Amino acid sequence: MAKTRKEKEKILKELIEEFKNSPSFMFVDFFNLDSFSFFNFRNLLKEKQTKVKVIKKTLAKILMDKLGVALDPRNLEGSLALIWSEERDLLDFLKEVYKFSKKNENLKIVAGFYEGNVLNKEDLKELAMLPSKEELFSKVVLAVEAPVFGLVYDLKNFYQKLVFVLGNIKK
Repeated sequence: MAKTRKEKEKILKELIEEFKNSPSFMFVDFFNLDSFSFFNFRNLLKEKQTKVKVIKKTLAKILMDKLGVALDPRNLEGSLALIWSEERDLLDFLKEVYKFSKKNENLKIVAGFYEGNVLNKEDLKELAMLPSKEELFSKVVLAVEAPVFGLVYDLKNFYQKLVFVLGNIKK
């Protein structure tokens, strides 16, 4: 059933308020995705404090104009769902969307907006493949710890070799 103009204005007003707190978002095409998979997708994102809204392209265009984003959703292919989060960064939930799209080829990442830049699907896929903050922190910690552990091992190994050499001299 078609929405009235007042309902659309209310939805638009709510979305504008939502995006004041969350300047990053992305569009996905879910055209050939079955309803069960889409339901699972929504629940997965809901658990991760991420919101999903199926939106018509015309209403999305009006939203983009109101937000000052140079993206025309009418030029994007398929049926669009808008994904965003007030508590999480785009890069955090982009990884989950990308993993889901890898498992289910009927969900396609289409476009996004992050830190004032409009991103196409290739840009979003590149960002999704970047390591997370936790992975980078662990790599930094390992890089800092490695020389210390190496020094301890070498010092311990030096004393063992010294004892071995002295033992051979004694014989």
